[in-house]
Amino acid sequence: MSFERLLVAVDFSPISKEVLKRGLILAERLGASVEVVHVIPRLKPTIPLSAENRRIVGRLQRESREEAQARLEKLVGSRRRREVRVRVLAGEPHRAIVDHARRRRVGMIVLAAAGHSRLEEVLMGSTAQRTVRLSPVPVLLVPPAATA
Repeated sequence: MSFERLLVAVDFSPISKEVLKRGLILAERLGASVEVVHVIPRLKPTIPLSAENRRIVGRLQRESREEAQARLEKLVGSRRRREVRVRVLAGEPHRAIVDHARRRRVGMIVLAAAGHSRLEEVLMGSTAQRTVRLSPVPVLLVPPAATA
């Protein structure tokens, strides 16, 4: 297994800075490049055949992507090296992360063990749990205690 590329997934929760920090430290030790990603929901028009609805949803999706891109750039900020890229993905977080990891042939995924939505975790399982189950590569989970 090769660790030439790492994927660091952040959700802008308070632990995201620690996830990024640990991912970058690991990448430096391994001599790996890093792709930092954030997943936004894929919006769908409520009335699919309506051109106006599709136009509005398209605009909202672009605005969401642009806002997330700006937040990623700010989060990475001065930590940016030549081997660090940022990218906004769209879809269900665990699927988008794993699909992107496969496409980019990353050797490891780094993400928070717990993020924003506690209710969703109780009802459906966390993004971290679903990513671990679906991922073909190792997943490093950064625990919430890491920020304490």
